[in-house]
Amino acid sequence: MNEAFSFGWALFKRILPYVLIGAVISAALVAFVPDTWIQKYLGNDSPLAIPIAAGIGVPLYLRIEMAIPILKALIVKGMSMGAAMALLIGGTGASLPEIAIISSMLKPKAIMAFILSVMTMAIVGGFIFYFFF
Repeated sequence: MNEAFSFGWALFKRILPYVLIGAVISAALVAFVPDTWIQKYLGNDSPLAIPIAAGIGVPLYLRIEMAIPILKALIVKGMSMGAAMALLIGGTGASLPEIAIISSMLKPKAIMAFILSVMTMAIVGGFIFYFFF
């Protein structure tokens, strides 16, 4: 077999479970989370949509393969693009498993600095996306 094909196939097999998990979560979001809830807390009319989305994203273990179908489902339900960007940055920038791993190597102040920097970047990125795109 071609080396590039082998690499691509191995990568596909590695990310496929995450894509499927994302599809299941997005299907559950579409089926069970009311549109009114998404629009109220994460829509354009909510001034706290971006910080809420960043706060939800940071503890999530959100791989980019899972994020795309989940964000699509949330956007269809009424999530603002700024909140979607904040969730994406927060969810892929930090997660509880990642924080648990770095807590074995860093002091509590450094861990808090890491979490706050990811949160800050998620919120800033969300507002930049909200106002300029």
